[in-house]
Amino acid sequence: MKNNSGQLKPGFGVTFVLVFIIFSIFFYLIMVYPSERVKVIEGDEIANTISIRNFAFSPAELEVSAGTTVIWVNHDNTVHSISGGKFNSGEIPAGGGYSYKFDSPGVYDYSCALHPYMKGRIVVK
Repeated sequence: MKNNSGQLKPGFGVTFVLVFIIFSIFFYLIMVYPSERVKVIEGDEIANTISIRNFAFSPAELEVSAGTTVIWVNHDNTVHSISGGKFNSGEIPAGGGYSYKFDSPGVYDYSCALHPYMKGRIVVK
């Protein structure tokens, strides 16, 4: 900004630097930081992943070996949960996920506490 004599007002440089720093931090948080938190699912993990889509678990039943971690990923635009006996995810936001390691053989039925008609089953051998 200039004053009446055409010179920059005092403090303009400081304001410019502060705005630049704030913009840089904002850019980092929006563009860079989230990509560092993304967990890449590979190999056997893909086979042990359950999608939450259109208010349903897919697959509805999954068979795994003892010691396997199962991952649920919420692809809906609403909050869901995974509730079953020994495990409870709490609310899973849209785009979020939850994982649980099944150490003991057995049949584990679960549902979404927010939408009880959504049901699934994990069979651990």
